Amino acid sequence: MRKRKTVLIAFVGTILIIIGVFWGNFGTLNLQFLMEDPFYEYTAQDISQNCKVTEYEITDNRFTALTDDAWIEVSFNRKCNIKSIELNISAENVSDPIQIYYSSDKEYDGSSYKEAVINSGDNLIELGGIRGIRKIRLDLTQHSGESFSVNKLVIKEEYTKRLYFWIFTPVIIFCYWIACVIFINRNYLRRYLQNSPKWSKKYNLFDQVLSLAFSDFKARFSGSYLGIFWGIIQPLSTILLFWFVFQIGFRSQPIDNVPFILWLSAGMIPWNYFYDSWFGGTASFTQYSYIVKKVVFRIEVLPLVKVLSASLLNCIFNGILLIIYSIYGYFPGFHIFDMIYFSFCFGALTLGLSYITASLNVFIKDVGQFLGIALQFMMWMTPMMWVYTTIPEQFSWFYKLNPLHYVINGYRESLINGHWFYYQYKEMIWFWFITLLLLVYGKKLMKRLSPHFADVL
Repeated sequence: MRKRKTVLIAFVGTILIIIGVFWGNFGTLNLQFLMEDPFYEYTAQDISQNCKVTEYEITDNRFTALTDDAWIEVSFNRKCNIKSIELNISAENVSDPIQIYYSSDKEYDGSSYKEAVINSGDNLIELGGIRGIRKIRLDLTQHSGESFSVNKLVIKEEYTKRLYFWIFTPVIIFCYWIACVIFINRNYLRRYLQNSPKWSKKYNLFDQVLSLAFSDFKARFSGSYLGIFWGIIQPLSTILLFWFVFQIGFRSQPIDNVPFILWLSAGMIPWNYFYDSWFGGTASFTQYSYIVKKVVFRIEVLPLVKVLSASLLNCIFNGILLIIYSIYGYFPGFHIFDMIYFSFCFGALTLGLSYITASLNVFIKDVGQFLGIALQFMMWMTPMMWVYTTIPEQFSWFYKLNPLHYVINGYRESLINGHWFYYQYKEMIWFWFITLLLLVYGKKLMKRLSPHFADVL
């Protein structure tokens, strides 16, 4: 019976994983995406019927410009990464370069365009895989009265997502099968670990840490009517407030060709995790003073308890972030792994910082007050509310020294531009050097001061 149940759960889950990953990666369930790069092909008749034609007179498949500002707009039903445009036209005296504008929003930026010189016949215009395009505007004439015939227009996408699908889907399915086996046999595994001389102590400590983390998470919202929703409402209200002020009030333009709310939330949600886990970790020894006084308990896990407690709320926020991106047509696909990686980065960094501040907070109660002020400065010093490219290149080293820049900018680069976590490999090396240094120094400081914790508390 157990084997049948395991096989059934594994089979059904595998089918759902394949469907979910396929839809999340490609944005459709069309199996054509597994075989070849998608493309959109138009004839002159297709253009006149399915595209937006402005200030052109169409006669027998010939387009004649009625004004100097005539254009053809091609729209897509989802976000596309445009690789190239193939254009076959018949025209005379084609000498002026054409303009190709592209946009991921309702309006064209004006600076997002490419110029190209075309000839009568076949033309290939490379766009280099521009991400997140919803529509393209072709300005094929410069002056009123100019005319041409369109024989064929082909817009091709750049589709590295197919390779990601074939690589990562088996990995996800394999991990799911392992999780199914562990879940079905969890009682047997628990008994084995508890009775094993080698693993019993480690398992008991692991179980204690998880129990404390869940208890801490529940205790934060106990006694209130909305409970855990307060932990979601407060940060979301901050995001909506900044969005309203900057986008509605100051009318901020899209950043990196994406709506401002996507750019903002990709920075603020990881920042809230960092703020919550470090602030909570700093108070871990004083809050759990009754545990610190117990000689048999390993108090070094208490900052980890706070980080794990904050991670539970961060998982909910990352789910909300994925929903927001999906609504706008920017589902990150396999870059969800980048979100997990950068969340782990923040957890490791805050754990090292918490070892230091939590140890000092036992003896100097002003540490918690100072930390609140320091976090306010760090929020504005980190390129979270502003674009780091606005700083001149000669001063770029200043913000790159901040390890938070790698994580927050990495979040945005993975979700918005599709870059993997190693894209800024120099900043990645610097981040882990600082993080490991903080972990080692924080652990040594805590061990040195911990014998006096019980006396002070």
